[in-house]
Amino acid sequence: MNRHAAILPPRELVFSVVLPLLRDLGDRWERQALRPGQEHLVSAIVRSVLGSLLRTIASPGATPTMVFATPTGERHELGLLCAAVLAASARVGVLYLGADLPADDIVHAATTTGAPIVMVSLTTPGAAARSEVKGLARLPAGLELWVGGPEAHVLLTAAGSRAAGRGARSDRPDAVTVWPLTASATPSREASS
Repeated sequence: MNRHAAILPPRELVFSVVLPLLRDLGDRWERQALRPGQEHLVSAIVRSVLGSLLRTIASPGATPTMVFATPTGERHELGLLCAAVLAASARVGVLYLGADLPADDIVHAATTTGAPIVMVSLTTPGAAARSEVKGLARLPAGLELWVGGPEAHVLLTAAGSRAAGRGARSDRPDAVTVWPLTASATPSREASS
């Protein structure tokens, strides 16, 4: 994995190596062909490589324009970490907070740093407490919430009419769709996932 990170551009690393590996890992986990220790080992390696890459490509001293985190209860962060690496490689100022963080702390980080965008990932059904999801759906004015992952619809439902209903387009079918939630979103468009 380190060799791939050293020679591949971040986008190629994420889409050609990391995401296929994670998909295979998930498939094996679903089939119970992996033991928890094996899954944790692979996850730790991926987290270490992506974290190192993020620190390497991040613009030093850049003002964060995006805060990345998962809410309390959501421990799966590797898709979110991939998104942070891609954002940093596009010269976006990234503040990566990681997994399992209270909604109030995520919002505090964004308001304190002046980052206008909060990116969260929801992957595990029922992992994030309903109160946390509702807390994220009620961001202060001026902050946008972008949601990705298989359980993004949970936050979209909590956001109600704030959901903009416009998914990010991608040339990759395996890319995560991001749904921005803004205070100015029109209630006439409904979000779906």
